Amino acid sequence: MKRNNPLNPEPLVKKYGTDTIRCYLMFLGPWDKGGDWSDSGINGISRWLNRIWDLATREKSNKQNKNLSIDQIKELEIKINSTIKKIREDSKSFKFNTAIASLMELTNSLYALSEKNDTIGSFWEKSIKNLLLLLAPFAPHLAEELWEIPDYDEKMLVSDTITMIIQINGKLRDQITLKKGSSQKTVENIVLARKKIQVHIGSHSLKRIIFIQDRLINLVV
Repeated sequence: MKRNNPLNPEPLVKKYGTDTIRCYLMFLGPWDKGGDWSDSGINGISRWLNRIWDLATREKSNKQNKNLSIDQIKELEIKINSTIKKIREDSKSFKFNTAIASLMELTNSLYALSEKNDTIGSFWEKSIKNLLLLLAPFAPHLAEELWEIPDYDEKMLVSDTITMIIQINGKLRDQITLKKGSSQKTVENIVLARKKIQVHIGSHSLKRIIFIQDRLINLVV
């Protein structure tokens, strides 16, 4: 079946849903050229939309996952922004197939992170909402329904870890994730044992340490 074939879509809509059919027709190929119908192809679209549903409705796992690292957050932010840019550009050129492909890539990135990490908190909620906003032009019914579901527990935003800034003579040299409320002695021992900090200190003697709990430690040499 090609996109312009006069086939009654009602049986397909009943089986797969309007959004799945809509996305599949856009994903078949360039909008002005059409493409051949494939059961495996539409099943792939269905699995992708189900994966988005899973991401948007997923509850916190009972397994011991680690929190997203600073690098993971930065990488995800880059991925989200590059996806937004591509979808905007592709949609203006009616390249819906490549726009959906980039949205699939973002979905896979989010899903991979959710499998390895504890994805609870404001940053994750923002990421999911960005995903749903990008999905809306392609699967409006699903996006609208899911938009009402994602929410977060305010208590879960209070993390028991913090990012400690490490300075040497007032210059940022490193940062580490620590348990909130860690004592100055504990932080000193961890920081001074880091090779990156040892390299910066070199043969200089440590004159004093400025410590602001849960915020920064400044080594004056």
